[in-house]
Amino acid sequence: MKNILVCLMFYAIIVPFAAKSQASLHFRLGSLEPTKYDTKSVITLEHILKNKRLTTSSENIKITGYSFSLLPDGAEFIGPYQVQGDSLTDKVVSEIRSCRSGRICIDHINYEAHHEKFVDKVDNLVYKYRKGE
Repeated sequence: MKNILVCLMFYAIIVPFAAKSQASLHFRLGSLEPTKYDTKSVITLEHILKNKRLTTSSENIKITGYSFSLLPDGAEFIGPYQVQGDSLTDKVVSEIRSCRSGRICIDHINYEAHHEKFVDKVDNLVYKYRKGE
């Protein structure tokens, strides 16, 4: 009987909280779709620099910051970098430019929705890039 009460308390407390999360949101850099870990899909560094703003699928969401790491080809992870607001800063752009090619992996996104603050850990927001020719 005690186990049943624990399970009911779990569903009464945790499940509504999980349902309140913004699981259906889709984030991306500007109009760029993530390339994830697909080895065939590559965007140029110039595309990233034209799409420096992190966007979402909902108009009611305000992105307040995010973190990301760089994975240069043939090297170790660099970062994480913290971004305040929704756009890549000049300092971060300089770091991205220093890598000829690699991946940008966005890790955590901070945002506000309906006067509440959320932090989402994202696993599939990855952009494989190379410098344009």
